[in-house]
Amino acid sequence: MRLGSLQATIAQQSGALIEAESTARTLRLALEVRAMPGAWRPPCTQTDGFPYPTNCGRGPSQAAEATIKARTEENARLEAAIADAHAQVLAMEAKLRADEAIRRKLHNTILELKGNIRVFCRIRPLLGARPAPNGKHRKSRGPFADWR
Repeated sequence: MRLGSLQATIAQQSGALIEAESTARTLRLALEVRAMPGAWRPPCTQTDGFPYPTNCGRGPSQAAEATIKARTEENARLEAAIADAHAQVLAMEAKLRADEAIRRKLHNTILELKGNIRVFCRIRPLLGARPAPNGKHRKSRGPFADWR
């Protein structure tokens, strides 16, 4: 659950980073055009269609670059957290496989011991009374009495 929320945050931050980079590129291009020799320069209070004044090339690009830097650092931090969570998941899966092997071994040992107990405690039929050839019952003197 934590891994999914981190991935969602990274996706959101990546989108914001792309938007900030686009704004920074636009501002850099506007500054380069203004810096060209003979280029017309608007007054410093003109917004050029941007939501804030261009401030003659001193403010917005620095703010955009600061935003880009902050979001890049945040993305790096979140990616490190995801890598850490992924490493923890791999470690837990390895431990799970080892514990599962131990559980299977113990389960098989228990089943084997149950079978051994059943064989040891098996009740065998009594051989005390067997019918005689004439139809009468006679008492047996043991399983090997007829071999003499």
